[in-house]
Amino acid sequence: MGDGVVLSWLAKEGVEDQCLQLFERFHRKLQTRGDEYRSRFEVTPGFRGGADRGIATVTEVGYVKREIAYHGDVLNTAARLEASCKSLGAELLISESVFLNLADRSRFTARGELELRGKQKLVQVYSLS
Repeated sequence: MGDGVVLSWLAKEGVEDQCLQLFERFHRKLQTRGDEYRSRFEVTPGFRGGADRGIATVTEVGYVKREIAYHGDVLNTAARLEASCKSLGAELLISESVFLNLADRSRFTARGELELRGKQKLVQVYSLS
């Protein structure tokens, strides 16, 4: 993976829809500025995403240079989903736990179960249509 970003939300009703809306807004913004990026940098940036739902531990680390660190299975699963996007030809893969908490599931397609490194059970995944 090149550069990466971790975004987190508190698990409340409708929050999953907001994180997916943000993903789509990022994607649209890059598309609308594609010509500008190509002319200035000779490349159009792109990205893929993975989303899971669960508990993460958030800590502040460092003494001189402080930063926030996230830990937990939910981050590992999201990272594995993002890494699986390329082989499945998907821009975004979400776990079943995210899918089941969406208000609007119609934009997603079931992609079957994936064996993800570090997981003992297969993970049911869905892609953005």
